Amino acid sequence: MSETKTLHHYIGGEKVEGGSGRFGPVFNPGTDEEAARVPFASADEVRGAIRAAADALPGWAVTPLVTNQNDSTILVQDILTFCTQIKQPPLADTLIITQEYVL
Repeated sequence: MSETKTLHHYIGGEKVEGGSGRFGPVFNPGTDEEAARVPFASADEVRGAIRAAADALPGWAVTPLVTNQNDSTILVQDILTFCTQIKQPPLADTLIITQEYVL
């Protein structure tokens, strides 16, 4: 079995490594094997994420929809890439929500 991938937080438009030292498993539902581990956020990381979201809101609100959609498309591509890496198709609900959000 290959090395378990460690995921990250996405705060303020940047990938941020978790600093709490605590992680939770992410399982491949097709194999029941651990496909990755996700860092649990510390209280400071949660506060930082909330602060970054609040700071971004005014600019996000006046950004043309097509720009927001492009940013969302990048996130969706990351999700689909992960599904490909674990050789598990995304759930139909994920694809429907993704399509509605991005299109």
